[in-house]
Amino acid sequence: MSAASPTGSSSLDELENDLASVAAQAALELDHHALGRPIGFAATQRLVDLISNAVTDVAQPESPNSLLNPATAVALGKAIDDAVHAGQITTTRLEDLIVQAAQFKNRLAAVVGNPGQATSAEKKALRDFCVALSRQADAVESATRYRSDHPLKEYL
Repeated sequence: MSAASPTGSSSLDELENDLASVAAQAALELDHHALGRPIGFAATQRLVDLISNAVTDVAQPESPNSLLNPATAVALGKAIDDAVHAGQITTTRLEDLIVQAAQFKNRLAAVVGNPGQATSAEKKALRDFCVALSRQADAVESATRYRSDHPLKEYL
């Protein structure tokens, strides 16, 4: 891949590393691979790392001193609800969220590690999850940004 390629690893460093952008790029990578046009998995690996560092591999996530990223956890929970339960069930327990997020993280890591083993249906399901995660992460970020800049923020 050339450095000018929008999906090459050198240009990935130039992309924003926020959850919404990385999840959208991972969805693109998974979609291309499912269509038989592999372009690499740099963003998908980055997403695996983001989920690990922000939610699934955090020590004592229920502790007030935990390094769990609440915005990432909320976005993951909503994306899982959309992708797995079609929005009909809401994940409300942190323990359940961590287990389900770890399952998606492991599925993504398996595709990165051995793309030939994953079925087209699995890649498409993971793509759908990444799209939902990107959408939810953007919504959470927008809500947070809006509220922190709002002149009446103490009333929100």
